[in-house]
Amino acid sequence: MEDKPGQSPLDKLESRLERIREAQEKKKPRYTGSGKAMGLAFRIIAELVIGILVGTAMGWFLDDWLGTAPWFMIVFFILGFVAGLINVYRAAGQMTTEAGETNAENGRK
Repeated sequence: MEDKPGQSPLDKLESRLERIREAQEKKKPRYTGSGKAMGLAFRIIAELVIGILVGTAMGWFLDDWLGTAPWFMIVFFILGFVAGLINVYRAAGQMTTEAGETNAENGRK
């Protein structure tokens, strides 16, 4: 869209915004290579480890409070592990979707 003499102010603003968006898209850096892969690997590891640590800590505090050691810690360790696996699965699915979109933009299958 280009600015035309008979355009309303809103149409002119919209055309300017569109040009700015197109310019920003062209300037957007494409992160590829080992740096991106390492960041994704750290994210997956963190998802799993944090799930386990949070579950274990919750179980430990419950055991300490209720005097039922080690039962809640064992149960919450398992729940934390399962929650971590679910988060890893979600993160991997999101990464796969992003990779598919990137490949589609670049014309790959």
